[in-house]
Amino acid sequence: MKRQSVKDTSDCTVQRIGERVPRLLFINDEKGARYFKEDIILPEEIPPREALDDPDNDSYYLDKIVYCARSSAGISPGRNLGDRAIATSLLAKKLKIDDFIIPVKRADFSLDDETLYGSEMPAVGGVSYINIMIFPPLKGYRLSYTPEAVRQLTILVLFDFICGQVDRHSGNIRLVTDIDYDNIGPPAEGSETFPVKSINVIDHDLCFGEYGYDYFRKKVNAGHCICPELLGEMQYTAVDAAFLKEVLSIDREDFFRDFSDLLTKPEMDAFFDRLSGFYRIYTKEKNREDERRASGEHFFSRFLDSYGMYEEYLGIMEEYASKKTDINDLRFSYLPTYLKKRILLHEPLRGELDDEMKCIIG
Repeated sequence: MKRQSVKDTSDCTVQRIGERVPRLLFINDEKGARYFKEDIILPEEIPPREALDDPDNDSYYLDKIVYCARSSAGISPGRNLGDRAIATSLLAKKLKIDDFIIPVKRADFSLDDETLYGSEMPAVGGVSYINIMIFPPLKGYRLSYTPEAVRQLTILVLFDFICGQVDRHSGNIRLVTDIDYDNIGPPAEGSETFPVKSINVIDHDLCFGEYGYDYFRKKVNAGHCICPELLGEMQYTAVDAAFLKEVLSIDREDFFRDFSDLLTKPEMDAFFDRLSGFYRIYTKEKNREDERRASGEHFFSRFLDSYGMYEEYLGIMEEYASKKTDINDLRFSYLPTYLKKRILLHEPLRGELDDEMKCIIG
């Protein structure tokens, strides 16, 4: 996105990113490099859907945000989107995942004798998935993910679900790699992948609305809550046990006390409705998994069979076995996105997948 310098001195650089309203600034001064985003207070009226079809409209960007906030996230008029980003940061800190859910804090900034009110976020490393895919020298490469990146991505799916996040597209997940973009050449034969070491997650404004579990369960199954490009590439493993423990121990009274300055009661009630819905499914499926394991049945086999995909699965596994593929290279790119999401949200399956592979490989 185009940057326009609005202030440039020896000790401070300020660039406006695009011409959009509200204003987004890149600032680099004695406090370090960071982004400043002007507050958005949601209006009463929802823009008509056809207003989103004209990118040349001066109000296109703001209309798009307001439409998504009101229609997709269920955020009421008069609410400040910046409060959602700060609430997300606070929850990430409490759940001990603020190492990759990049923190946001309240801020104001003076620009041309005008005081802007909003929030700021540190500039972080990494490149967005979408930029990697269109970067010409990277054609022919395929992303691979380290165990740490997989752990963070699986955590992110659950975290965004309970937060009611509707804006986790591929531009808001930055992939941290060791790539030297200035000197990279075409891939050598047999080395067409490069590893994503970790992720940095940015832009947390469109979440914590008043829509509950039932609404977001449908959106997850429809593929709207996590960018499908990443789901098509990454390997799947169980949601981190330590993170899951933190999520399942969230106390309602403590949450209302800590978040009441940022969220309304209906917004906090909706959060606990999403959390309770996830807990019901987790408990139900965990009990079923224990019963199936006790009887020697494999949940994953039965899961795929219920969708008529088990024979295809066996064929692919036999192909992996014939090539002596390492168990840790198992990929799910052949599965539809909605199945991957159900697997990820409903079951910690890694151990069972290993069992399946060992049975086939012998």
